[in-house]
Amino acid sequence: MKRTISVARTAVDLAHVNRVRSTTFGVRELRLKLGSATTRSNLAAHAPPPEKKEEGKNDFHFAPKEEKPKIVFKLDDRAKEIDKVILELFQRDKKDPVWKKELEEKDRAHGEHEIEWDGKIDKSEEFPESYITAEHSPYKLKLTIETKGVPDSVVAWTYFHVLIHSFKLELGDKTVLSRDVDKALWDV
Repeated sequence: MKRTISVARTAVDLAHVNRVRSTTFGVRELRLKLGSATTRSNLAAHAPPPEKKEEGKNDFHFAPKEEKPKIVFKLDDRAKEIDKVILELFQRDKKDPVWKKELEEKDRAHGEHEIEWDGKIDKSEEFPESYITAEHSPYKLKLTIETKGVPDSVVAWTYFHVLIHSFKLELGDKTVLSRDVDKALWDV
């Protein structure tokens, strides 16, 4: 990493030294928040410790479409080193993300950011209604930064569950039943 800076000159006959530190930057936290409930933010082992005591839990859950938690993340980027911020969503037992989104420039700035999210993702065979489901829960939400520099924390992630908001059972048509025992149960 190359940096050009201005520093005070040390006089030739004096023993003091100017010390220059490179700027630190990176991801500081990622969590989902709904009301007072929040997920636990996880950082890599080499990342700087969190500024405040961890309050989130790994048993966070919500009902997609019906509830809209906020994706809350914090970036430390005073020197504007971050080029890209990418959110990825992983389902249980899958290596590849089921959803990926590059965030806009306004969401790459230094500080804390909030994005409202209702669980909507890209439509696929596993997600025909374009929403995450209880079937593939729990999920891992991951935020990764891309930069030409050397950040002290490249990634943060959090876990959450999806619950079923409601469901409705209806008795089907008796004519589709083939076994006598099923027809007898239908009449009960």
